[in-house]
Amino acid sequence: MFGSYPYPRNFYAQNTIEFIGVFVKDGKPKQPTEEQKEQSQLTQEEWVEFTKQIWEIPIPNKNDIAFGKHAALMPAELARRLIRLYSCVGDVVLDPFSGSGTTLREAKLLKRNFIGYELYENYKPLIEQKLGNLFDFE
Repeated sequence: MFGSYPYPRNFYAQNTIEFIGVFVKDGKPKQPTEEQKEQSQLTQEEWVEFTKQIWEIPIPNKNDIAFGKHAALMPAELARRLIRLYSCVGDVVLDPFSGSGTTLREAKLLKRNFIGYELYENYKPLIEQKLGNLFDFE
């Protein structure tokens, strides 16, 4: 953690904090079916953990296929928690900044539909690889 230990000034902070903003529209949201609710239940342990104000989630490492190919890898656990907390099976997850495809992959694994946008064409192979080339992105 401290790149210059024991000397000051060149310390490299690895324990960074990022914030998540949750925005909602006015009006009544579409209600899930009973079947969707049943398939999307959180365990008591998940509910307690996911509703905490601070989540401790390790940063991605070399095991992620996008390691070294994308500058800002998002932990899969972060996407997984947010998808589980804010959607039901069969809902649509929108990722307007798809990057390496982490959110899209987690949405697929959690049986959600998804729409992803990515400005940088060079990330397309990463997204396809994370999704197992199951889809035609043309």
